Amino acid sequence: MLARVRALIKQADPGVVEEWKWRGVPVWSHDGLICTGETYQAVVKRTFAKGASLTDPAAEARRRLW
Repeated sequence: MLARVRALIKQADPGVVEEWKWRGVPVWSHDGLICTGETYQAVVKRTFAKGASLTDPAAEARRRLW
């Protein structure tokens, strides 16, 4: 699952920088933090640094504001 998320992020922004921080948490940035990923058994939770400003009202419940 994480490999699929990584591929989608790199496809959306080829200039993205991927790092592993905070005990193995993947972090993606490009001129600032974009999002982090938390891996669980069956899912990858993405947290967007500016998620509340994204324009997808259907996904509001899945976002949290930093």
